[in-house]
Amino acid sequence: MASAKPSNSWFSRVFRKNAKAQETTEKENHLIIAAIDFGTTFSGYAFSATQSLEEPIYCSLFEAEGYQTEKAPTSVLLNADKEICSFGYEAEKEYEEKMESNEGDGYYFFVRFKMNLYKTEKLSRETKLKDIRGKEMKAIEVFAKVIKYLAEDLNRRLKEQITCTSTDDVLWVISVPAIWSDAAKQFMREAANMAGIEDKDLKLALEPESASLYCNLQSSCKIVKADNTATLESFPVGHRYIVADLGGGTADMAVHEILENNCLKEIARSDGDACGGAMVNLAFFEFLTKLLGGQVVNHILQTQTNVFIEIDRCFEIKKRAFKGDMKPVQMQFPIAEIKEAFEACETTFEDAKRKIKNDYDNKVEILRNGRLVFSAEIMEGFFKKAVTGILDFLKEMRSNDELGMINTFLMVGGFSGSKYVQHRIQTEIPGVRLVIPSDPGLAVLKGAVLFGKRPITITERIARFSYGFSKTRRFEEGDPEELKTIKNGKLYCTGVFDKMITKGQPLRKGVACADRIAHTLDFDNMFTLVLSSMLPITMDVYKSAKADTKYTKAGYGCEKLGKMLIFPRGGVWSSISPFIRGFMVIESEINAFAVDIDTERVFVSEIDYL
Repeated sequence: MASAKPSNSWFSRVFRKNAKAQETTEKENHLIIAAIDFGTTFSGYAFSATQSLEEPIYCSLFEAEGYQTEKAPTSVLLNADKEICSFGYEAEKEYEEKMESNEGDGYYFFVRFKMNLYKTEKLSRETKLKDIRGKEMKAIEVFAKVIKYLAEDLNRRLKEQITCTSTDDVLWVISVPAIWSDAAKQFMREAANMAGIEDKDLKLALEPESASLYCNLQSSCKIVKADNTATLESFPVGHRYIVADLGGGTADMAVHEILENNCLKEIARSDGDACGGAMVNLAFFEFLTKLLGGQVVNHILQTQTNVFIEIDRCFEIKKRAFKGDMKPVQMQFPIAEIKEAFEACETTFEDAKRKIKNDYDNKVEILRNGRLVFSAEIMEGFFKKAVTGILDFLKEMRSNDELGMINTFLMVGGFSGSKYVQHRIQTEIPGVRLVIPSDPGLAVLKGAVLFGKRPITITERIARFSYGFSKTRRFEEGDPEELKTIKNGKLYCTGVFDKMITKGQPLRKGVACADRIAHTLDFDNMFTLVLSSMLPITMDVYKSAKADTKYTKAGYGCEKLGKMLIFPRGGVWSSISPFIRGFMVIESEINAFAVDIDTERVFVSEIDYL
């Protein structure tokens, strides 16, 4: 099997002329670029005309009580037929009303459910979500209904503002965390398809890249200096920085470098974990469970869900305002409803109050006027796990000797707006400067619109996995005996990982990582000869989390992603049929392909991560 590196001009010509490749190319006559930022805590959309990067970007507007916001809580209310009733603030209000009137049993109410795509070890189309009271529904259906709701809201708005537009005029961009698995990204694509958005009208954009692109092109970065003064600056060519997308669910981080013509490249593999703002809310919920008792909290969730929503809403306000000073935190607390829950559970609220005071050494107190008071030390404890995780990732990325010392952190995402988070980073990582866009919570959303206009801006990424194919080669000393086979009278090793991309390798968009191979007929006997001349060639596609994986069989560190079936031209293979197979980065996703050299037919891998 000889290797040869094909020229990229050859690949460009072949892919342009090939009908299958043409089918996956989006229409070039979209009039509107629209993006959806499907967040753990808040979600929304933005849109702009396609003409130029300078066109204004308009955001969704959601009505709260007496004010409007560009994003709404990621909360959705569905009826018994699993049809959407309302979304965002309206969903929270409507569900509270249903619970107060004892009509909530026939409804599904989902909140902060995006993180399930990251936490679920084996994500599939059958993965279930539990609503706030434990009722189950297929996750992909819930995501699809929210995407459809946002898409229909935008379409209504476009019809009001622009005449003669249709859904076919919109190119949709959905932002996803860079640290998400391939399965989670495919899940979002299929959810969008279920919502009526076809692949030809859809792109996926990585959230740190979108935010970085927005800040770079808009030149609207606020530099917070040591004396707390702020200036607006833009990054010069060659500048390297860590972009930290601190959202509700994940802390998603990467290292970028500014190139000419406002382009970017990733110079270190993206990293992160579930260290977003929702982790602070989870810590508060665990505190509340310990404070009131699991039985009481469960009773509130099951019978007075509106009370729990109100408590969570009040805590969210205090979380966002917390700066790390030593003032005690006071928040509204529904005393009357909590007393009812204690009575229903046949326990005494006054005894619980006394126990709370003793257990927490007077650092926590429930006041008669309906206030919960706890010390700043307790509040810092809620932040501890999330902030520690963020700091560890930032320090690790900054200590990479190959990158040199990086002192600029681009802070985006809703959790980046926390003064306490900013203070901890500046205190524990001396010498850094924080770059914060005017509204960090909208940087990903607006950047995804710009990505839709100019996807070529992101020129290079770092491979998060190794990718390759399964192949058979001559058996060598050290190969596992279980992989030994005989073909044409010779010893071969099956299931060898033919690596095309190595974990950590820079990948340029549109540049193929490929090798030349040859399919040969099996002359062992007449039966195998006939079969090998007529059956399609199967090329199995694999990935590995390691850089040095050698074999594809289970137990050796590889995961099968899919396969390509290549049928013989004219119904029969010749004795030797040359192919080129490999991988290519197409925007935010890696595609496996094979090309029949003689006919220049292109075959694309049918990778199904779900």
